[in-house]
Amino acid sequence: MKKWLSNRSIFFKLLVTGGVTILFIIVLSTIIMTYYFYKNFTANKIHTIADRIERQVFLARIAENKFVQNDLNNTVFYDTGTSKYLEENKTHIANVQVEILNLIELWSGTKERQAKELLELSDKYSFLFSEIVKIYFKIGFKDWGLFGEWRQAIHNVEIAVSQKNHTELHETILQLRRLEKDYLLRGDVNYLDEIKTQLILLRRQIAGISDTETSEILKEINRYEESFGQYLILQKKIGRTEKEGLQKDFAEVIDKMKPAIDHIYTEAKEANQKRAIL
Repeated sequence: MKKWLSNRSIFFKLLVTGGVTILFIIVLSTIIMTYYFYKNFTANKIHTIADRIERQVFLARIAENKFVQNDLNNTVFYDTGTSKYLEENKTHIANVQVEILNLIELWSGTKERQAKELLELSDKYSFLFSEIVKIYFKIGFKDWGLFGEWRQAIHNVEIAVSQKNHTELHETILQLRRLEKDYLLRGDVNYLDEIKTQLILLRRQIAGISDTETSEILKEINRYEESFGQYLILQKKIGRTEKEGLQKDFAEVIDKMKPAIDHIYTEAKEANQKRAIL
C-alpha cells in the first residue's frame, strides 16, 4: 500500500511537471507566434503606407501640373482664388502627411528620422506651391490682376490716341506693344530697356499735344508702367524657369522628395519580403 502511494506520488509529480512543461511550451509558442504575427502585420502595414505615400505624391504632382496647364488660363481661378486641380493637390498632400505620421508611429531610429525628413519636405512643398499660386493670382490673366491692369491702361491710351491725327504717336504705341509681347514670349531683358525708351518717347510725344485729354493719357501711361513694373517684380520672385526664384526652390524640394520616397518604399518592401519568407 505504501509503495503504491509512493509510486502514485511520483506519477502525480511527473504528470504535474509534464503538464507545466507543456503549458510553458504552449505559452512560449503563442508568444513567439504572436510576435512574428505582429511583425508580419506591421511590415505589411508599413509597406501599404509607403505604397499609399508614393501614390498620393504622384497624384499631387499630376494635379499640380494640370493646375499650371489648365487653371492659370481659366477665369474660375481668378474669380474664386481656387480651382478643381488646386483643391485636388491640397487633398493629396494632406493625405501624404497623414500617412507619413502613421509611418513615424511604426518606425524608430534612423527610419523614423527619414520619415520625419520626408514630412518636412512635404511641408516645404505645400508652402512653396502655395506661394507660387498666390503670385500667379496676383499676376493674373487677360482682364484679371496685373495683366488686366496694364491691358486696360494701354487700351485706354490706344483709344485716346486713335482719335488724334498723330502718325508718329500711333507708331510708338504699336512698337511699345510689340516689345512688350516679345519680352513676354522670349524673356530677353534687352526688351525691357527698349520698352523704357518707348515710354519716354511716348510721354514726350503726348506732352507735345495741347489739349485737355493729355493729362488723362499720361495718367494711363503711368498706370501701365507701374503695373508692368509690379509684374516684373513678381516674375523675378517666382522665376521665369525652374532654375530661378521660387520655382527653383520648389524644384529642389521635389528633387529631394522623390529619392526619399523611393528609399522608404524600398525599405518597406524589403522588410515585408523578409517577413514573408520567415
